[in-house]
Amino acid sequence: MIYEETLPHPLLSKYIRCYYYTHIQTSSTNNEKKTLQFPSDGGAELIFNLKNPFELGFHRDSMRLFFGSRLLGPYSSHVFSRANDEISTLAVRFLPGRMASFFSIPAGQLRDRSISLTHL
Repeated sequence: MIYEETLPHPLLSKYIRCYYYTHIQTSSTNNEKKTLQFPSDGGAELIFNLKNPFELGFHRDSMRLFFGSRLLGPYSSHVFSRANDEISTLAVRFLPGRMASFFSIPAGQLRDRSISLTHL
């Protein structure tokens, strides 16, 4: 797994916690999809999928195929992902309550939900 985090420019630091890149090799010897979980930090995220589609969701048993870019609202427990090859993303992690400074949708409407950027 590769995880690289970059701090925002000082002028954006009151809105953005960090930018991050992840690359996770998920392939297994028996070709089964591997499920990963990521803990909540209270903020919303803008995520860009850089590779093949993979499953993403707020509950292990109800993930949806993720491709393109999505805005994830604040999540109360974990975000789950599942893929059978690799996951590669670039993201902006907002400070709690600061997503509304960039998008016209209140973060509360996205709690434990996500929306494609094409629907904004």
